[in-house]
Amino acid sequence: MGDLNQAGVPIAYGAMDNDTSETARAAHAEWRRVRDEFFKHHYASPLPEETMEVFERIEYFPFNPDMVFETTLQPLATDAVEILSSTGSRSAYPAAGEVTISFPDGEKLLIVLQGEEDEVFIPFSDATCGVDSYGGGRYVSPIAGPEGKLVVDFNRTINPYCVYDPDFSCPLPPAQNRLTMRIEAGEKDFC
Repeated sequence: MGDLNQAGVPIAYGAMDNDTSETARAAHAEWRRVRDEFFKHHYASPLPEETMEVFERIEYFPFNPDMVFETTLQPLATDAVEILSSTGSRSAYPAAGEVTISFPDGEKLLIVLQGEEDEVFIPFSDATCGVDSYGGGRYVSPIAGPEGKLVVDFNRTINPYCVYDPDFSCPLPPAQNRLTMRIEAGEKDFC
């Protein structure tokens, strides 16, 4: 599983409890480097071919160890959530459950959706959307942590693919996941 920080969270996924170690920062920088390489060179990149040719890197907020949370997936009262997409269509997305995130300004309950290939993700919007980040919201994928917990590392927040190519139809955040605070972590808007 790799190195763990003091809270038992894999270092490769960020930091917990104000762990600002160089190892956590280096792991995050490597994640960003690999992501940029994927966008620039991979056949499955969401970038149109002409954009791939001039692409340099994605812009990110600075690494913030306070934006890494350990939580537990709780059941949701419904099996599916009606979600509006970036193209205006509506679809029922399978709900994986919900998580409580203890942000500095209070706890927020966020819906977790089931994605492709058994991946789960949290579509959310915050006060950076439309200013510093994509106006339609961003995604963060929780990962398995110690003792059955989930780690939600907002430093690994990504833009939906429709940011890079409007031909993609991307789910927008449900009302419960629209935050009024700023999440200054993860990817910024792509211009």
